[in-house]
Amino acid sequence: MIAHNPHLAYRPDIDGLRAIAVAMVVLFHGFPTVLGAGFIGVDLFFVISGFLISGIIVKGLENGQFSLREFYARRIKRIFPALILVLLASLAIGWMVLRSPEYKALGRQALWGAGFAGNLLMKKEAGYFDSAAELKPLLHLWSLGIEEQFYLIWPLLLILVFRLRFNLLFPIAGLLLLSFGINLMQVGGNASAVFYSPQTRFWELWIGALLAHLSRHGRAPLKAWLERAFPACAHSLPVADLLAWIGLGFLTMALLLIGKDKSFPGALALLPTLSAFFLIAAGPQAWFNRQILASRPLVAIGMISYPLYLWHWPLLSFAKILEQGRPSTEIVALAVVLSLLLAWVTYAVVEKRVRFRRHWATTAGLAVTMILLALAGDQITRMKGFPERMTAYEDNPKIEDLNTFFREITSLYPPCMPQALRDQALRHNEIIRCRQSQSEDRAQTVALIGDSHAEHFFPGLAKHGYPGENLVYFSYGCPPFWNLTGYKDCPNVSEVLNYVEASTSIHTVIFAAVWQGRWAFPNIRLVGNEGLADPVTIYKESLTNTLRRLVEVRKDIVFVFNVPLLGFLPESCQGRPYTLQHQARTPCAVSRSEVEAQQREYRELTRAVLLDFPNVKVWDPLDVLCDEHWCRAAEDGVALYRDDNHLTSFASYRLGAQFIKGLKRP
Repeated sequence: MIAHNPHLAYRPDIDGLRAIAVAMVVLFHGFPTVLGAGFIGVDLFFVISGFLISGIIVKGLENGQFSLREFYARRIKRIFPALILVLLASLAIGWMVLRSPEYKALGRQALWGAGFAGNLLMKKEAGYFDSAAELKPLLHLWSLGIEEQFYLIWPLLLILVFRLRFNLLFPIAGLLLLSFGINLMQVGGNASAVFYSPQTRFWELWIGALLAHLSRHGRAPLKAWLERAFPACAHSLPVADLLAWIGLGFLTMALLLIGKDKSFPGALALLPTLSAFFLIAAGPQAWFNRQILASRPLVAIGMISYPLYLWHWPLLSFAKILEQGRPSTEIVALAVVLSLLLAWVTYAVVEKRVRFRRHWATTAGLAVTMILLALAGDQITRMKGFPERMTAYEDNPKIEDLNTFFREITSLYPPCMPQALRDQALRHNEIIRCRQSQSEDRAQTVALIGDSHAEHFFPGLAKHGYPGENLVYFSYGCPPFWNLTGYKDCPNVSEVLNYVEASTSIHTVIFAAVWQGRWAFPNIRLVGNEGLADPVTIYKESLTNTLRRLVEVRKDIVFVFNVPLLGFLPESCQGRPYTLQHQARTPCAVSRSEVEAQQREYRELTRAVLLDFPNVKVWDPLDVLCDEHWCRAAEDGVALYRDDNHLTSFASYRLGAQFIKGLKRP
């Protein structure tokens, strides 16, 4: 995400490629159904950046003129001006329109973003493709964090390589393969962490660095390889054009094959990165680069691509926050147009005037300003978003902070035993999501097994449902049945069930999950019958097998139906200043008919299986949360949900008090 640099020959076609990259990202964020793979524009940026910056560093080292101080001063003057404007504007807008939990979160994002560690913050929080990600105005600074972390270490490594007189090809290739290998090994286990981790993304910048190294000697290596691989094409088509068409082919495949439902980056990230590699390698003389990428409209957009990238996401995110996640097409289009205007003003009025100033005071002033913004973000976080700003809008209903639930169970309940199962459980900001209601020396007597929709019942069941028992819950990201595969946690769930089956002290097993999502997971398969892909059959067989095994060892079993999925955040029940279309939701509820339609399929499947297990009991939260017409999201002025599908501890206690008397036969 850098503009052309005077230390390298300017190539307008690279500005054009940058324009395509930023257009893809903006389209994906504004109109995701139009370009579902648009997020790969960031991967194009990584390769472009690795190529240009590595070329600058290597050229300086070859000439004996490279200075780390000058390098970082140029980075500050290039990156800081537009970023400072966006951070200032985001914090100012947030002060006026965000509720205190939202503003606290924005302050945290500003703190980490100003420190170029936004990717590390997002790695700890929800993933890039989660719905909550759309409500983080500074989420997009993750890519800037990866770039700047790269440039903290790469110049130092290059200096070392030149001093030791190594062939530059080998360290670049080795580091590239190492980073890419880590990416491949880890993406299947935690794609979100791989998406944000520097060690699993640096290889994309090293692809650009590899091209910069090859370009030092012209394109002779690429030309020779092409002539051997495609002799007919090489003789009938100029090598530059062949390289460009190969790059376009990779980009086309990337747009067709990549989507947010696929594990990414992984091996699929090779497609956009190789696309950028070949398009840049084609050079300015290739027809596509000369006629299309170097065209005046694309070059103009490419020159403002960095401020455009910075401005577009906060504007879209604030629009989604103010309009309760559902801004109209007109509002989204207006945000995109406004981001283009702000990008041009930023480039023309700020960047061009600041970037080439050589006085040390410019660099120092920018650095101090960024530090002050980081401190402001820290203060906003410490002051919990200055809640006095929004008292009139936050009183009804009162909403539990997202971390309150985890702080409560952490302070009241010890981690579960045995440790082997505890270590495999889900985590939330390093908090172990596997707890028991009594001390570790007490035998466990009741087991609650499932995902986060089992977890949110735990406080209420521990206090009211089974107050004299040692209730333990095991939280995993796989349906709580034996012999399933296809997801990382499925073997762990089988281990939990083996443990519960063998335990002589555990007499009752409770199953709870977000069933309408769990029973139809696309990659779930039965162990030993992986060819079976029908989710209905897989659900019935795995549930039947699990119930039969536990009944055979005389366990009491309770199947808990799911809570309503709201389809909105509880914050939408509060008022908000400056909203354009949507006022506070009244009533703060979702219709019962909608909830029943959501859950009808899995409930019918479950009841059909339970006909063969007459002693299994069921419990239905809808009996507590819903009346004839509505399922409530708040009660007595207090929110029952902490997001659009997880209960608060307040709601958990309300439900737990009704649990035992609500048990019934299916």
